[in-house]
Amino acid sequence: MNRIQAFGQTYRSIKSLARDPRCAVDYYLLWRRIRYYGWEPTEAATVPDDVSKYVVWGETFSSLGQIINDPRCEIDCRFTLTKRIRQGIPIQDAVLAQPEARLRFEVWGEQFTTLSDVVRDERCVPRYKTLVYRLKKGTPLEIAVQDKEAFLAWRRGEQCPTN
Repeated sequence: MNRIQAFGQTYRSIKSLARDPRCAVDYYLLWRRIRYYGWEPTEAATVPDDVSKYVVWGETFSSLGQIINDPRCEIDCRFTLTKRIRQGIPIQDAVLAQPEARLRFEVWGEQFTTLSDVVRDERCVPRYKTLVYRLKKGTPLEIAVQDKEAFLAWRRGEQCPTN
């Protein structure tokens, strides 16, 4: 993760910024605001969580409805936009008619848009929740999609064959 500039100092990560006593929101909201909604770190950390703001096309919107009503938005359903954001698609890409053009995960020499797509592939051994757990632990995707033995070998620092 890149270093974060906020409150006139540099933080190693969003998590370390969330630990700062001046941060008014929890880690998850801070992370979403910076990563997906395009907020500046200091603003993302200080605006109370009951205020929603989204930055798209270099403009600030107070609701998803305003974004949907903007003529530059290529989709016309708020549910679709919300679903895409929850899937982890950045808001700048979620407003596009075909966000699938923005591939995010690569494994087995193929590219996938979401983790759900990876799990649906017959070569993926773990279920969705297990895959998310492994990735949160810092496991590379190539290892996380393998069986339990390969994952445990990777955690012990052993060489494990790729399936």
